[in-house]
Amino acid sequence: MEESAITMLQNHGALPLDSRRVHSIAVIGKPATTFVTGGGSGSVTPFAFADPLHAIEQRAGSGVRVSYDDGSNAAKATTDARAADVAIVFADDYYTEGADRACLTLECPNQGNQDGLISAVAAAQPRTVVVLESGGPDLTPWRDRVNALLEAWYPGEQGGPAIANVLFGDTDPGGRLPATFPGSASDLPTAGDVEKYPGVLDEVTYKEGVFVGYRWFDAHQITPAFPFGFGLSYTKFSYSKLTIASAPAGSGAAEGVGVTVTNSGSRAGWAVPQLYVGLPALPGVAEPPRQLRGFSKVWLAPGRSATLTMPLDDRAFSYWDSRTHAWRIARGCDAIAVGSSSRDLPLLGFVSQAGASCPASPTPGCRRSRTLRLAIHADNGPAVRVAVYVGRRRIKLVRNARITRVTIARPRSASFTLRVVVRTAGGVTVTSIHRYSGCSHTSVRTRARHPRRRRE
Repeated sequence: MEESAITMLQNHGALPLDSRRVHSIAVIGKPATTFVTGGGSGSVTPFAFADPLHAIEQRAGSGVRVSYDDGSNAAKATTDARAADVAIVFADDYYTEGADRACLTLECPNQGNQDGLISAVAAAQPRTVVVLESGGPDLTPWRDRVNALLEAWYPGEQGGPAIANVLFGDTDPGGRLPATFPGSASDLPTAGDVEKYPGVLDEVTYKEGVFVGYRWFDAHQITPAFPFGFGLSYTKFSYSKLTIASAPAGSGAAEGVGVTVTNSGSRAGWAVPQLYVGLPALPGVAEPPRQLRGFSKVWLAPGRSATLTMPLDDRAFSYWDSRTHAWRIARGCDAIAVGSSSRDLPLLGFVSQAGASCPASPTPGCRRSRTLRLAIHADNGPAVRVAVYVGRRRIKLVRNARITRVTIARPRSASFTLRVVVRTAGGVTVTSIHRYSGCSHTSVRTRARHPRRRRE
Protein backbone atom coordinates (compact mmCIF):
# COMPACT_ATOMS: atom_id res chain seq x y z
CA MET A 1 0.00 0.00 0.00
CA GLU A 2 2.83 2.43 0.81
CA GLU A 3 4.38 1.86 -2.63
CA SER A 4 1.09 3.02 -4.16
CA ALA A 5 1.06 6.11 -1.91
CA ILE A 6 4.65 7.32 -2.43
CA THR A 7 4.51 10.38 -4.68
CA MET A 8 7.45 11.36 -6.86
CA LEU A 9 7.43 15.14 -7.10
CA GLN A 10 10.70 15.69 -8.94
CA ASN A 11 13.26 13.63 -10.81
CA HIS A 12 16.09 15.02 -12.93
CA GLY A 13 17.69 11.65 -13.59
CA ALA A 14 19.01 10.45 -10.23
CA LEU A 15 16.16 7.94 -9.92
CA PRO A 16 15.73 5.08 -10.20
CA LEU A 17 18.99 4.07 -8.55
CA ASP A 18 20.98 1.42 -10.41
CA SER A 19 23.19 -0.71 -8.16
CA ARG A 20 25.28 -1.63 -11.20
CA ARG A 21 26.31 2.01 -11.69
CA VAL A 22 26.00 3.51 -8.22
CA HIS A 23 28.85 2.33 -6.00
CA SER A 24 28.28 4.48 -2.91
CA ILE A 25 25.22 6.04 -1.27
CA ALA A 26 25.20 8.55 1.59
CA VAL A 27 22.01 8.26 3.64
CA ILE A 28 21.46 11.34 5.78
CA GLY A 29 18.82 12.32 8.35
CA LYS A 30 17.29 10.80 11.48
CA PRO A 31 14.00 9.77 9.75
CA ALA A 32 16.03 7.14 7.88
CA THR A 33 16.28 5.15 11.10
CA THR A 34 13.29 6.25 13.19
CA PHE A 35 9.56 5.59 13.00
CA VAL A 36 7.82 8.78 11.87
CA THR A 37 4.19 9.41 12.73
CA GLY A 38 1.83 12.23 13.57
CA GLY A 39 0.13 13.14 16.83
CA GLY A 40 -3.30 12.47 18.25
CA SER A 41 -5.00 9.26 17.11
CA GLY A 42 -2.27 8.89 14.47
CA SER A 43 0.40 8.47 17.13
CA VAL A 44 1.22 4.77 17.30
CA THR A 45 4.12 2.59 18.39
CA PRO A 46 4.52 -0.37 16.03
CA PHE A 47 5.36 -3.87 17.26
CA ALA A 48 8.02 -4.03 14.53
CA PHE A 49 9.58 -1.46 12.24
CA ALA A 50 11.56 -1.89 9.01
CA ASP A 51 13.51 1.35 8.66
CA PRO A 52 14.58 2.89 5.33
CA LEU A 53 18.34 2.74 6.01
CA HIS A 54 18.48 -1.04 6.42
CA ALA A 55 16.08 -1.52 3.52
CA ILE A 56 18.36 0.57 1.27
CA GLU A 57 21.43 -1.39 2.43
CA GLN A 58 19.71 -4.68 1.73
CA ARG A 59 18.40 -3.63 -1.68
CA ALA A 60 21.70 -2.03 -2.76
CA GLY A 61 23.63 -5.23 -2.10
CA SER A 62 27.17 -5.92 -1.03
CA GLY A 63 28.66 -4.15 -4.05
CA VAL A 64 27.38 -0.73 -2.93
CA ARG A 65 28.83 1.11 0.06
CA VAL A 66 26.05 2.72 2.12
CA SER A 67 27.06 5.26 4.77
CA TYR A 68 24.79 6.89 7.34
CA ASP A 69 24.84 10.24 9.10
CA ASP A 70 21.99 11.50 11.28
CA GLY A 71 22.44 15.05 9.97
CA SER A 72 23.05 16.65 13.34
CA ASN A 73 26.37 17.97 12.03
CA ALA A 74 25.74 19.53 8.61
CA ALA A 75 29.45 19.84 7.83
CA LYS A 76 30.06 16.13 8.38
CA ALA A 77 26.94 15.21 6.42
CA THR A 78 28.10 17.39 3.56
CA THR A 79 31.48 15.65 3.54
CA ASP A 80 29.80 12.24 3.39
CA ALA A 81 27.52 13.41 0.57
CA ARG A 82 30.40 14.76 -1.49
CA ALA A 83 32.29 11.47 -1.19
CA ALA A 84 29.33 9.37 -2.40
CA ASP A 85 27.82 8.86 -5.85
CA VAL A 86 24.33 9.73 -4.54
CA ALA A 87 23.04 11.37 -1.37
CA ILE A 88 19.60 10.55 0.03
CA VAL A 89 18.39 13.02 2.65
CA PHE A 90 15.43 12.02 4.83
CA ALA A 91 13.35 14.80 6.41
CA ASP A 92 10.09 14.82 8.34
CA ASP A 93 7.45 17.09 9.83
CA TYR A 94 4.88 16.83 12.60
CA TYR A 95 1.15 17.09 12.11
CA THR A 96 -1.35 16.42 14.87
CA GLU A 97 -5.08 16.71 15.34
CA GLY A 98 -6.45 19.46 17.54
CA ALA A 99 -3.76 21.99 16.67
CA ASP A 100 -2.54 23.88 13.61
CA ARG A 101 1.09 24.02 12.58
CA ALA A 102 2.66 27.40 13.29
CA CYS A 103 4.23 27.35 9.81
CA LEU A 104 4.85 24.99 6.90
CA THR A 105 8.65 24.89 7.03
CA LEU A 106 10.39 21.67 8.01
CA GLU A 107 11.49 23.37 11.24
CA CYS A 108 7.95 23.54 12.68
CA PRO A 109 7.27 22.85 15.44
CA ASN A 110 10.72 21.69 16.62
CA GLN A 111 12.26 19.56 13.91
CA GLY A 112 15.67 21.24 13.57
CA ASN A 113 17.15 23.05 10.59
CA GLN A 114 16.28 20.41 8.01
CA ASP A 115 15.96 22.97 5.21
CA GLY A 116 19.52 24.11 5.89
CA LEU A 117 20.75 20.51 5.93
CA ILE A 118 19.12 19.73 2.57
CA SER A 119 20.52 22.90 1.01
CA ALA A 120 24.03 22.16 2.27
CA VAL A 121 23.98 18.58 1.00
CA ALA A 122 22.56 19.63 -2.38
CA ALA A 123 25.35 22.20 -2.77
CA ALA A 124 27.93 19.46 -2.25
CA GLN A 125 26.27 16.64 -4.20
CA PRO A 126 24.39 17.30 -7.48
CA ARG A 127 22.73 13.87 -7.27
CA THR A 128 20.84 14.61 -4.06
CA VAL A 129 17.53 12.85 -3.48
CA VAL A 130 15.16 14.09 -0.75
CA VAL A 131 12.64 11.75 0.87
CA LEU A 132 9.95 13.59 2.82
CA GLU A 133 8.08 11.72 5.53
CA SER A 134 5.27 14.15 6.22
CA GLY A 135 1.61 14.39 7.15
CA GLY A 136 0.77 17.11 4.62
CA PRO A 137 2.18 19.91 2.50
CA ASP A 138 5.53 21.45 3.41
CA LEU A 139 7.47 24.35 1.96
CA THR A 140 10.33 23.21 -0.26
CA PRO A 141 12.60 26.24 -0.78
CA TRP A 142 15.46 23.96 -1.92
CA ARG A 143 13.46 22.11 -4.60
CA ASP A 144 15.32 23.69 -7.52
CA ARG A 145 18.65 22.62 -6.04
CA VAL A 146 17.96 18.91 -5.50
CA ASN A 147 17.86 16.27 -8.20
CA ALA A 148 14.85 14.28 -7.01
CA LEU A 149 12.11 14.53 -4.41
CA LEU A 150 9.89 11.74 -3.05
CA GLU A 151 6.93 12.36 -0.77
CA ALA A 152 6.59 9.21 1.35
CA TRP A 153 4.01 10.64 3.82
CA TYR A 154 3.99 8.83 7.19
CA PRO A 155 5.07 5.51 5.70
CA GLY A 156 4.12 3.01 8.42
CA GLU A 157 5.97 0.08 9.96
CA GLN A 158 6.94 -1.44 6.57
CA GLY A 159 7.71 1.92 5.01
CA GLY A 160 11.44 1.24 4.68
CA PRO A 161 11.18 -1.56 2.08
CA ALA A 162 8.50 0.37 0.19
CA ILE A 163 10.72 3.46 -0.03
CA ALA A 164 13.71 1.36 -1.13
CA ASN A 165 11.65 -0.38 -3.82
CA VAL A 166 10.63 2.97 -5.29
CA LEU A 167 14.15 4.44 -5.04
CA PHE A 168 15.61 1.50 -6.98
CA GLY A 169 12.76 1.34 -9.49
CA ASP A 170 11.49 -2.09 -8.45
CA THR A 171 8.05 -0.56 -8.59
CA ASP A 172 6.52 2.65 -9.90
CA PRO A 173 5.56 5.45 -7.47
CA GLY A 174 1.78 5.30 -7.54
CA GLY A 175 0.85 8.31 -5.39
CA ARG A 176 -0.65 11.61 -6.53
CA LEU A 177 -0.93 14.72 -4.37
CA PRO A 178 -4.18 15.04 -2.37
CA ALA A 179 -3.22 18.62 -1.49
CA THR A 180 -1.36 21.56 -3.03
CA PHE A 181 2.26 22.21 -2.09
CA PRO A 182 2.61 26.03 -2.09
CA GLY A 183 5.56 27.79 -3.65
CA SER A 184 5.86 30.07 -0.62
CA ALA A 185 4.00 30.91 2.59
CA SER A 186 2.71 34.13 1.00
CA ASP A 187 0.68 32.05 -1.49
CA LEU A 188 -1.49 30.51 1.21
CA PRO A 189 -5.09 31.78 1.55
CA THR A 190 -4.44 32.63 5.20
CA ALA A 191 -1.33 34.72 4.49
CA GLY A 192 -1.38 38.22 5.98
CA ASP A 193 -4.82 37.93 7.56
CA VAL A 194 -4.79 37.33 11.32
CA GLU A 195 -8.56 36.78 11.33
CA LYS A 196 -8.02 33.73 9.12
CA TYR A 197 -4.96 32.57 11.06
CA PRO A 198 -4.13 32.40 13.91
CA GLY A 199 -7.43 34.13 14.73
CA VAL A 200 -8.53 36.96 16.98
CA LEU A 201 -9.69 36.35 20.57
CA ASP A 202 -9.67 32.57 20.01
CA GLU A 203 -11.94 32.90 16.99
CA VAL A 204 -10.88 32.00 13.42
CA THR A 205 -12.85 33.36 10.45
CA TYR A 206 -13.06 31.15 7.37
CA LYS A 207 -13.15 33.65 4.50
CA GLU A 208 -12.16 31.39 1.61
CA GLY A 209 -15.73 30.28 0.92
CA VAL A 210 -15.66 27.60 -1.77
CA PHE A 211 -12.06 28.45 -2.71
CA VAL A 212 -10.45 25.83 -0.49
CA GLY A 213 -7.19 24.11 -1.32
CA TYR A 214 -6.34 23.90 -5.02
CA ARG A 215 -9.45 25.95 -5.83
CA TRP A 216 -7.80 28.98 -4.19
CA PHE A 217 -4.64 28.59 -6.25
CA ASP A 218 -6.60 28.10 -9.48
CA ALA A 219 -9.01 30.99 -8.88
CA HIS A 220 -6.16 33.40 -8.09
CA GLN A 221 -3.87 31.99 -10.82
CA ILE A 222 -1.10 31.21 -8.33
CA THR A 223 1.55 28.77 -9.52
CA PRO A 224 2.23 26.25 -6.74
CA ALA A 225 5.42 24.31 -6.16
CA PHE A 226 3.51 21.10 -6.90
CA PRO A 227 -0.19 21.19 -7.86
CA PHE A 228 -3.08 19.13 -6.57
CA GLY A 229 -3.21 15.71 -8.22
CA PHE A 230 0.42 15.88 -9.35
CA GLY A 231 2.81 12.95 -9.26
CA LEU A 232 5.52 11.64 -11.58
CA SER A 233 6.05 8.13 -12.87
CA TYR A 234 9.12 6.33 -14.16
CA THR A 235 7.30 6.11 -17.49
CA LYS A 236 5.19 8.48 -19.60
CA PHE A 237 1.48 8.48 -20.44
CA SER A 238 -0.63 10.13 -23.12
CA TYR A 239 -4.36 10.84 -22.94
CA SER A 240 -6.74 10.68 -25.91
CA LYS A 241 -10.25 9.83 -27.16
CA LEU A 242 -12.34 11.75 -24.65
CA THR A 243 -15.97 10.58 -24.75
CA ILE A 244 -18.97 11.91 -22.85
CA ALA A 245 -22.00 9.64 -22.68
CA SER A 246 -25.13 11.65 -21.90
CA ALA A 247 -27.86 10.37 -19.62
CA PRO A 248 -31.54 10.40 -20.68
CA ALA A 249 -32.89 13.83 -21.60
CA GLY A 250 -33.87 15.94 -18.64
CA SER A 251 -31.72 14.13 -16.10
CA GLY A 252 -29.01 16.80 -16.22
CA ALA A 253 -26.24 14.25 -15.82
CA ALA A 254 -23.64 12.47 -17.90
CA GLU A 255 -23.56 8.70 -17.51
CA GLY A 256 -19.81 8.59 -17.82
CA VAL A 257 -16.69 10.27 -19.11
CA GLY A 258 -14.34 7.98 -20.99
CA VAL A 259 -10.65 8.43 -21.77
CA THR A 260 -7.97 6.28 -23.35
CA VAL A 261 -4.65 6.21 -21.50
CA THR A 262 -1.52 4.93 -23.25
CA ASN A 263 1.83 4.08 -21.71
CA SER A 264 4.17 5.75 -24.20
CA GLY A 265 7.30 5.05 -22.16
CA SER A 266 9.63 2.08 -21.78
CA ARG A 267 8.58 0.85 -18.31
CA ALA A 268 5.39 -0.37 -16.69
CA GLY A 269 3.76 2.11 -14.34
CA TRP A 270 0.71 3.64 -12.70
CA ALA A 271 -1.48 6.06 -14.62
CA VAL A 272 -3.97 8.16 -12.65
CA PRO A 273 -6.32 10.07 -15.00
CA GLN A 274 -8.33 12.75 -13.23
CA LEU A 275 -11.68 14.28 -14.16
CA TYR A 276 -12.49 17.92 -13.38
CA VAL A 277 -15.76 19.81 -13.92
CA GLY A 278 -16.06 23.58 -14.34
CA LEU A 279 -19.50 25.09 -13.80
CA PRO A 280 -20.77 28.15 -15.70
CA ALA A 281 -20.47 31.54 -14.01
CA LEU A 282 -23.64 32.87 -12.37
CA PRO A 283 -24.25 36.34 -10.92
CA GLY A 284 -23.68 36.28 -7.18
CA VAL A 285 -22.51 32.63 -7.15
CA ALA A 286 -18.82 32.02 -6.48
CA GLU A 287 -17.41 28.99 -8.25
CA PRO A 288 -13.82 27.80 -8.68
CA PRO A 289 -12.53 27.32 -12.24
CA ARG A 290 -12.79 23.54 -11.87
CA GLN A 291 -13.28 20.85 -9.24
CA LEU A 292 -12.21 17.22 -9.07
CA ARG A 293 -15.19 14.98 -9.75
CA GLY A 294 -13.55 11.63 -10.39
CA PHE A 295 -10.35 9.73 -10.99
CA SER A 296 -9.15 6.26 -11.89
CA LYS A 297 -5.94 4.29 -11.52
CA VAL A 298 -4.51 1.65 -13.82
CA TRP A 299 -1.24 -0.27 -14.16
CA LEU A 300 -0.04 -0.29 -17.77
CA ALA A 301 2.80 -2.13 -19.46
CA PRO A 302 4.88 -0.24 -22.06
CA GLY A 303 2.91 0.42 -25.24
CA ARG A 304 -0.38 -0.74 -23.74
CA SER A 305 -3.58 1.31 -23.56
CA ALA A 306 -6.68 1.21 -21.40
CA THR A 307 -10.04 2.92 -21.87
CA LEU A 308 -11.42 4.04 -18.53
CA THR A 309 -14.85 5.41 -17.63
CA MET A 310 -15.48 7.77 -14.72
CA PRO A 311 -19.15 8.20 -13.73
CA LEU A 312 -20.83 11.52 -12.98
CA ASP A 313 -24.17 12.22 -11.32
CA ASP A 314 -26.34 15.32 -10.93
CA ARG A 315 -24.39 16.44 -7.87
CA ALA A 316 -21.23 16.77 -9.97
CA PHE A 317 -22.92 19.58 -11.94
CA SER A 318 -24.68 21.27 -9.04
CA TYR A 319 -24.09 24.40 -7.00
CA TRP A 320 -25.59 25.29 -3.61
CA ASP A 321 -28.40 27.81 -3.88
CA SER A 322 -28.28 29.68 -0.57
CA ARG A 323 -31.67 31.29 -1.30
CA THR A 324 -33.60 28.00 -1.65
CA HIS A 325 -31.19 25.96 0.49
CA ALA A 326 -30.92 23.28 -2.16
CA TRP A 327 -28.55 21.91 -4.80
CA ARG A 328 -29.36 23.24 -8.25
CA ILE A 329 -28.04 22.77 -11.81
CA ALA A 330 -27.55 26.00 -13.71
CA ARG A 331 -28.30 26.41 -17.39
CA GLY A 332 -25.12 26.64 -19.41
CA CYS A 333 -22.09 24.68 -20.53
CA ASP A 334 -20.29 22.56 -17.95
CA ALA A 335 -16.65 22.04 -18.89
CA ILE A 336 -15.27 18.51 -18.66
CA ALA A 337 -11.46 18.33 -18.41
CA VAL A 338 -9.31 15.20 -18.08
CA GLY A 339 -5.59 14.87 -17.47
CA SER A 340 -2.85 13.94 -15.03
CA SER A 341 -3.30 16.74 -12.46
CA SER A 342 -5.31 19.88 -11.73
CA ARG A 343 -2.78 21.85 -13.82
CA ASP A 344 -2.30 19.37 -16.68
CA LEU A 345 -5.66 18.79 -18.40
CA PRO A 346 -5.13 18.22 -22.14
CA LEU A 347 -8.62 16.87 -22.92
CA LEU A 348 -11.63 19.19 -22.90
CA GLY A 349 -15.32 18.67 -23.62
CA PHE A 350 -18.68 20.12 -22.60
CA VAL A 351 -22.02 19.04 -21.21
CA SER A 352 -25.03 21.19 -22.10
CA GLN A 353 -27.51 21.96 -19.34
CA ALA A 354 -31.10 23.05 -20.05
CA GLY A 355 -30.57 23.30 -23.79
CA ALA A 356 -27.59 25.65 -23.75
CA SER A 357 -25.60 25.89 -26.98
CA CYS A 358 -22.09 24.55 -26.31
CA PRO A 359 -18.99 23.74 -28.36
CA ALA A 360 -18.88 20.28 -29.85
CA SER A 361 -18.37 17.73 -27.11
CA PRO A 362 -15.75 16.56 -26.82
CA THR A 363 -13.41 19.04 -28.45
CA PRO A 364 -11.50 17.11 -31.14
CA GLY A 365 -7.87 16.41 -30.30
CA CYS A 366 -6.48 17.95 -27.18
CA ARG A 367 -6.23 21.40 -25.69
CA ARG A 368 -2.70 22.48 -26.54
CA SER A 369 -1.01 25.31 -24.74
CA ARG A 370 0.98 27.92 -26.64
CA THR A 371 4.14 26.98 -24.77
CA LEU A 372 5.95 23.78 -23.89
CA ARG A 373 7.86 23.25 -20.65
CA LEU A 374 10.68 20.76 -21.03
CA ALA A 375 12.08 19.09 -17.92
CA ILE A 376 15.86 18.85 -18.20
CA HIS A 377 17.38 15.64 -16.82
CA ALA A 378 21.13 15.47 -16.29
CA ASP A 379 22.82 12.43 -14.78
CA ASN A 380 26.40 13.73 -14.67
CA GLY A 381 26.11 17.00 -12.79
CA PRO A 382 23.82 19.98 -13.34
CA ALA A 383 22.88 21.07 -16.86
CA VAL A 384 24.65 24.32 -17.76
CA ARG A 385 23.73 24.66 -21.45
CA VAL A 386 20.56 23.55 -23.28
CA ALA A 387 19.87 23.93 -27.00
CA VAL A 388 16.50 23.03 -28.57
CA TYR A 389 16.16 22.35 -32.30
CA VAL A 390 13.28 21.83 -34.72
CA GLY A 391 14.91 20.09 -37.64
CA ARG A 392 18.22 21.89 -38.13
CA ARG A 393 16.91 25.19 -36.78
CA ARG A 394 17.85 26.13 -33.25
CA ILE A 395 14.85 27.74 -31.56
CA LYS A 396 16.16 28.08 -27.98
CA LEU A 397 19.51 28.39 -26.24
CA VAL A 398 19.80 28.62 -22.44
CA ARG A 399 22.96 28.98 -20.35
CA ASN A 400 22.86 28.92 -16.57
CA ALA A 401 24.57 27.38 -13.55
CA ARG A 402 21.79 24.80 -13.07
CA ILE A 403 19.04 24.36 -15.66
CA THR A 404 16.06 22.21 -14.67
CA ARG A 405 13.36 23.43 -17.08
CA VAL A 406 13.23 25.17 -20.45
CA THR A 407 10.12 26.85 -21.87
CA ILE A 408 9.66 27.26 -25.61
CA ALA A 409 6.92 28.52 -27.91
CA ARG A 410 4.99 25.55 -29.23
CA PRO A 411 5.48 25.01 -32.99
CA ARG A 412 2.31 25.60 -34.97
CA SER A 413 2.32 22.20 -36.65
CA ALA A 414 0.15 19.50 -35.03
CA SER A 415 3.03 17.04 -35.36
CA PHE A 416 6.67 17.97 -34.84
CA THR A 417 9.95 16.68 -33.43
CA LEU A 418 12.27 18.46 -31.01
CA ARG A 419 15.95 17.67 -30.52
CA VAL A 420 17.23 18.74 -27.10
CA VAL A 421 20.97 18.88 -26.54
CA VAL A 422 22.07 19.19 -22.89
CA ARG A 423 25.61 19.87 -21.72
CA THR A 424 26.42 19.24 -18.07
CA ALA A 425 28.94 20.88 -15.79
CA GLY A 426 31.04 17.74 -16.12
CA GLY A 427 31.31 18.19 -19.87
CA VAL A 428 28.91 15.38 -20.80
CA THR A 429 26.58 16.10 -23.74
CA VAL A 430 23.22 14.30 -23.78
CA THR A 431 20.84 14.38 -26.75
CA SER A 432 17.16 13.44 -26.54
CA ILE A 433 14.39 13.38 -29.14
CA HIS A 434 10.82 14.50 -28.32
CA ARG A 435 8.05 13.66 -30.79
CA TYR A 436 4.66 15.37 -30.57
CA SER A 437 1.56 14.29 -32.50
CA GLY A 438 -1.86 15.53 -31.42
CA CYS A 439 -2.28 14.60 -27.77
CA SER A 440 0.61 12.15 -27.66
CA HIS A 441 4.19 12.84 -26.70
CA THR A 442 7.05 10.37 -26.74
CA SER A 443 10.67 10.96 -25.89
CA VAL A 444 13.84 8.91 -26.13
CA ARG A 445 17.38 9.61 -25.02
CA THR A 446 19.57 8.91 -28.04
CA ARG A 447 23.12 9.20 -26.78
CA ALA A 448 25.45 10.60 -24.14
CA ARG A 449 28.84 11.88 -25.29
CA HIS A 450 31.54 12.08 -22.65
CA PRO A 451 34.54 14.42 -22.87
CA ARG A 452 37.70 12.85 -24.18
CA ARG A 453 40.36 12.14 -21.61
CA ARG A 454 44.03 12.53 -22.33
CA ARG A 455 46.09 9.39 -22.22
CA GLU A 456 48.81 9.39 -19.61
